[in-house]
Amino acid sequence: MPQNGFDPASLGAIERALRKAKVPSAVVARVVGSGIEAIASFGYADLSQRRAATQSTAYHLYSATKLFTASALMVLYEGGRVDLDADVRPLLPELPFDRAVTARQLASHSSGLPDTVRAFVAIHFPGDIRPSTGEALRRYRLGGGKAPGGAAEYRNVNYAILGELIARLGGTTYEDFVRRSLLDPWLSDATFETELASELATGYVRRFGITRLLCRPLLEKRPRDVFGERVGSLLSLRPFDLDTAAIGGLIGGAFDFAPLVAEFISGSDGVLQADTRASMLQTASTGAAGIASTGGVGIGWKHGYSSDCEFWNHEGGGPGFCSELRIYPEGQVGFVILINRSQTRALSWVCHDLCEQLRR
Repeated sequence: MPQNGFDPASLGAIERALRKAKVPSAVVARVVGSGIEAIASFGYADLSQRRAATQSTAYHLYSATKLFTASALMVLYEGGRVDLDADVRPLLPELPFDRAVTARQLASHSSGLPDTVRAFVAIHFPGDIRPSTGEALRRYRLGGGKAPGGAAEYRNVNYAILGELIARLGGTTYEDFVRRSLLDPWLSDATFETELASELATGYVRRFGITRLLCRPLLEKRPRDVFGERVGSLLSLRPFDLDTAAIGGLIGGAFDFAPLVAEFISGSDGVLQADTRASMLQTASTGAAGIASTGGVGIGWKHGYSSDCEFWNHEGGGPGFCSELRIYPEGQVGFVILINRSQTRALSWVCHDLCEQLRR
């Protein structure tokens, strides 16, 4: 697909926003029910090599992976293998829960469980043995916090548990179930392993920024194993994968993530039935669970309004990368935005503003 589709004014707006945010590279795609209708790449996927980003450049999706985890949960629901409103403890009897909690509460971030920061920044390098969802889950706290069923409070532990539940009920690994039930039918080449990703962008953090300062004491790897070359005010990251794949482990390009966005815009049955998708876009817990999305959470998707226009989205952000998947149901349009620099509030608003400009 040629780099057009976006009109010159839109391309100029994207370029100005990314330049102002000092983003090394980005891929931005506008999606309709039939797939991508416009896509553009900007900047350098690797600054030292002067390797330009292309429409196929791969990025860490990070927490927007939760939309794939939620969709995998609904594959099990459609197959009659999980009751969204039943206590999950009988399905995971060895886990030390101190309360009844349902899959719907986990998926809508209303379990009340607290997060364990060290758990969701745990990583491994290409060639290392990937921890199972159960092994990764042992790092999280499964007690304390608040009573379930309250307001939405975004916590990675919820999706770490769902990852193990999907593996248990799917009869295989979480990664394999997502691949077979979602990625393969959507003809997506997304992967959970950086060594399998083609055209992988290099991630960057500010040399003296908050992300680097937070990562150093939390990462269990040696800093020189994680951090690479200095490029001006930025510091590159070496390739790595998240231990807890279900919370943010997918890696791929816009063409890999667009099929999910397209299906949630489409009104017809797809990998998931249309009624199932509609149920995921119903607010299950109220309250702010994102920077721009403050209207609550459905199943995976976060809800918000901007300029009186309803949207559903999920951001992703962590060391070296940030992303956003977003849909505007009324306008039947969605977006995939992938960036190779750590998420900050400013970058999140860049994604928000781009979506708002490009939907018009």
